[in-house]
Parts: sequence; structure tokens; C-alpha cells
Amino acid sequence: MPGKKSLLDDLIILPGWYSLALAAVVYFGLKYYLPTIEFKNPAFQGIGKVFSNVAGMFSSIFVFTAAIAMVHGVRWAIVSAKIWAVMYCSVAGVPAVRFRWQ
Repeated sequence: MPGKKSLLDDLIILPGWYSLALAAVVYFGLKYYLPTIEFKNPAFQGIGKVFSNVAGMFSSIFVFTAAIAMVHGVRWAIVSAKIWAVMYCSVAGVPAVRFRWQ
């Protein structure tokens, strides 16, 4: 049984725009929505102000995850193209296709 996956592991497997959308939601939620909520506890009021100041830092985590996911997607597309070409050529009787990166 494989180990537990984190949210970042799942986001790397998904297309990169998922991470970019999540980054936008986190940024706007922390920057603009959280300060408008009125907390009765003074400690929570301070936390709301602090999170609005560091919203860019939290959302940048998801932007970097999107970059990694896009690189992962390109690598997966190249591998899939190679596998498809080998399978198609073996079934159709066509001579093997040579890729530039081989």
C-alpha cells in the first residue's frame, strides 16, 4: 500500500492550470476576503491582517507547483508519444519511427 499523498503531490499529477486556479483563489481569499470577516476574538483579528500581508507567499507555493506540473505534463506527453509510435508501428507493420530526441 503506497504512502499517503499530500495535496501538492496530487496537484503535480493534475494539469498545471488547476494549481494556477487554486493559487488565484488562495491569493484573493487571503488578501481581500479574510480581512473583511469580523472576528470577535482579538487574536483572530490580528491573524486576518497578517495573512492578508503574506497572501502572495502562500499563493506562490501553488504557482511553483503549477510549473512543476507543466514540466511533468510535457515529459508525460513525450513518453506517451514514444509508446504510441512503437505500438502503432508494430501493429501496422510500418518501420520504426525515429524521433529527434532518441
